[in-house]
Amino acid sequence: SIQVRLSQDQFQKRLSEFLGKNINIVFNDNTSSFGNLEKIGTNNITLRNMRLGSKTHLVNDINEVYFDKNA
Repeated sequence: SIQVRLSQDQFQKRLSEFLGKNINIVFNDNTSSFGNLEKIGTNNITLRNMRLGSKTHLVNDINEVYFDKNA
């Protein structure tokens, strides 16, 4: 599988490509989250984690995003 890493700016420009796909997010505070990109707002995203819980994150809090290109 091929892993692709995007900066926050790159991710923002391509947000709609990831809707409904699993992504790994690294936040500015060095924490991370994995889940399905469920919803895109004006300045936030909603990610559904593996426990099927949804959480909204500000796009400005994202440092980088990893995703599997073959998934």
